[in-house]
Amino acid sequence: MSAAAFRAALPGLRIVTDAADCAVLSSDLAGPAAAPDVAVLQPADAGQVAALVRVARREGIALVPRGGGWSYTGGVTPGEAPAAVVATQALHDIAIDRAAMTVTAGAGTTWAALHAALEEHGLRVPSFGPLSGIGATLGGLAAQNGGFFGAAGHGALGDATLLASELVDGTGELRRIGRDARIGGRAAPQPLAGDCGAFGIRTAVTLGLMAAPAATGFAAFGFDTGEAALAALLAVAALPGLGEAFVFDPLTHANLARSGFSVLESAALAGDLLRAPGGLLGRVGGMLRTARAGRAFVADLRWSLNLSADGSAAAVAETLAAAAAHAAALGGEMLPDTLPRVTRARPFRRIKALLGPDGEAWLPLHGVFARDVAAAGFAAATAALAAAADDMRAHAIRASLLMVLMGSRVVIEPQLFWPDALAPLQRRLVTPEQVAAYGARPANPAARDAAHALRRRITAALDAAGAAHFQIGRYYDAAAGLPDGTRTAWAALKRQMDPDRIMNPGVLGL
Repeated sequence: MSAAAFRAALPGLRIVTDAADCAVLSSDLAGPAAAPDVAVLQPADAGQVAALVRVARREGIALVPRGGGWSYTGGVTPGEAPAAVVATQALHDIAIDRAAMTVTAGAGTTWAALHAALEEHGLRVPSFGPLSGIGATLGGLAAQNGGFFGAAGHGALGDATLLASELVDGTGELRRIGRDARIGGRAAPQPLAGDCGAFGIRTAVTLGLMAAPAATGFAAFGFDTGEAALAALLAVAALPGLGEAFVFDPLTHANLARSGFSVLESAALAGDLLRAPGGLLGRVGGMLRTARAGRAFVADLRWSLNLSADGSAAAVAETLAAAAAHAAALGGEMLPDTLPRVTRARPFRRIKALLGPDGEAWLPLHGVFARDVAAAGFAAATAALAAAADDMRAHAIRASLLMVLMGSRVVIEPQLFWPDALAPLQRRLVTPEQVAAYGARPANPAARDAAHALRRRITAALDAAGAAHFQIGRYYDAAAGLPDGTRTAWAALKRQMDPDRIMNPGVLGL
């Protein structure tokens, strides 16, 4: 096992060798590693990262960086042996520079921890994390790119928020990669963001800062069709101050209701709403509006467009009024602002949605589309699902569809659900209540195989419609939609920064 080489050379390095723990920490939400016989290395600082890279280079051991483990494209799962996973959670220092309006934080810092630290100073980063930010790390998202909170107006993390990545490359050299190092000026995939660890192991990132907004407002609109909801999402995309803008489909609403979603489900949630951004009257008004919308309301929705807007009170009101006009022109009906308000009230709460409402397995995929071709991406996804209807019924597979605005792009994310046993990683990430309720469910390999096959067919349909991708890992076509010469530039960088090909071999198609 690769652990012996590291233990002999670096006696101070923490190494996990328990077989069950290593299996979990070398898997992702899509499944186990192709080469699961690994050690898990847990460096305490950037110096240990550099030292273990030098050992790995000498011994010919592949290194796979891992953040919170919330990804689903094989980017954190070793594809060959010998290999070691490098878990970065111990790298979590946070340094705020008010004069420069930047924050530099260790790659293992969670988005929830960063948000809490900045909130104490009245600060925020513009694109401030994914829905999984309770466990997802800054380094993980920098390696994968993407986001959710703040991303409607500020784009994915690599678009503008991420200023620099500090990483140890495959030679053991610590490098600082800034925005001027991007290939052809693109945001991702790059050594800066989106490379999935192909060029090195991130030890820290530097992000831009902004003052926390003076006010935040919310709006939601209902539509009869996904096409109309997407048209409304595109219509509001240029409005100033957008925080989040996302579309839920009928199955997502039904899943929320069946999972027990109700804005009255706990005193803690009511407290979250009262502490949410905005003035006292806005908070109380939001509580009253939210209290009128319980499970039945959510279950009855077809398609919904959900928005938040940040800025001055006057600017927020103007943006939401303009959004309402756009929605009305496309047949939208004003809804209580429950869903976007609850989503923002405490951004990084414990996630139930890693399982379906009845404990089903969950497997997403996505395509990233320029706004002008997003409708084609939606049509491709819905057509692929319709073509698979008989197979889905045979295996009790259900599918929902999420659409998220990220600056100049729209992410279309089909999500598949089917009855199956909990995987070891799921048991660690879902709630204790979910483990108690569904932990004894039997394995269903036939449905699992059918779901993965359907996922590949939908991905092919999205790619044919012009999709690009975040968190490319070992699953997506890395070069889809990229300019000529990008793959050549990647190969040259790989030779320079990782001459022995030990850094996450196979990701980005390298």
